Amino acid sequence: MKSLLVVGLGTPERRDDGVGLVVVEALRAVAPAAVAIHLLPRQALELLTLWEGRRQVWVVDAVHSGAPPGTCHRLQPAAQHWPAHWQGGSTHGLGLAEGIALAESLGMLPTHLVVYGVEGADFGLGEGLSPEVAAAVPQVVSRLQAELEEVMTCTNQA
Repeated sequence: MKSLLVVGLGTPERRDDGVGLVVVEALRAVAPAAVAIHLLPRQALELLTLWEGRRQVWVVDAVHSGAPPGTCHRLQPAAQHWPAHWQGGSTHGLGLAEGIALAESLGMLPTHLVVYGVEGADFGLGEGLSPEVAAAVPQVVSRLQAELEEVMTCTNQA
């Protein structure tokens, strides 16, 4: 099992809520071979099973915080306070914040967990990302790729 995992969350039928899936699918082409890539449409609860036994995990999901659409937020839930405006309102069942809280209470939270939240504009019914969110995808992919490569370099030097 690969110890590094990147998961894309989202509901593709809810416009910008599918951005996590789009980012991680694009990342698949450029991610280091040692990184496991997984798409998780509609069900954040499966995260607990996916990240079991993983050393380092990155999750990409859409958020709605009031920031300009396409803004990329980076958060490490174990080290930072989880923003209240990221909780609840998920279009894919149990939300990411609730899934992280559950994993933490069960002692199942990965040692290194990073969440990339991409600010959405349109969560209505339909497919396809809004222009602002679609324009942010390459930047988020690039940031993730650079972070993964840095982790791989540090891991190989240790």
